[in-house]
Amino acid sequence: HPMEVSILMEGFIQFRDESKNSGLHPLIYIIVSRILSTFLHVHPFID
Repeated sequence: HPMEVSILMEGFIQFRDESKNSGLHPLIYIIVSRILSTFLHVHPFID
């Protein structure tokens, strides 16, 4: 949905900026990203 890209990107950037101030170690984000990436790779369904 091309018309939604700019709105979704704004939300993503806001989330990213807020996450920098969360106090979580950056390694947590790497681990979660790897888990999500692996899950999406093996998930057999188009939702």
